Parts: sequence; structure tokens; C-alpha cells
Amino acid sequence: MTSENPGQSVTSLGGLIYMALSMGFIEAVIVLEAGPVYRIFLKGIHGFHLTAFQWLWIGVSFSFVLFLCMIALVIPMRLGEQKLSKEELGRYDSGSMSRPVS
Repeated sequence: MTSENPGQSVTSLGGLIYMALSMGFIEAVIVLEAGPVYRIFLKGIHGFHLTAFQWLWIGVSFSFVLFLCMIALVIPMRLGEQKLSKEELGRYDSGSMSRPVS
């Protein structure tokens, strides 16, 4: 589905889903990083020592955030690549363009 007006794509169902998923992603990153960053901040301000469990919690939390960020990058790129390749094949099959020689 295409629209002539880019403003229509923002207010469509797909635009709403995109905004909801983006908001959920940002919330997940904030929730996962809030506790560990708070502990690191207290360590720096008050000189507290972090236990091994707290360091493990920090490492797991930051690793999970890195994993989420990688997923948020890779999945849309692959979906876009698949969509573009399907459109490209459709153009070649319709006869409007000649297929490149490889």
C-alpha cells in the first residue's frame, strides 16, 4: 500500500504499530539500564563497593540491552532487504527493465 502524502503513512495502522514498538523498545532500554546505572552512580558518589551479584546484574542488564539494540537493527534491515528484493524482482518480471547480467 502506498500513499501520495507521507503524512498519511504516519497516521495509518502501520505507523501506529511502529510508534508503539518504538516506545516499547525505549521503555525496555530505560527499565533495563535504570537500576545498574543508579548503582554505578551511587558507587561513584558515596564510594559504595559493588558486590559480585551487582556486577553480574550490571553485566547481564547491559548485555541484554546490547542484544535488544542489535535485534532492533537487524530485523528491520532484513525485512527491508527482502521487500526491496521482491520489488526489484517484480520490476524485472514485468518486462519494464532488463535483468542485469552477472
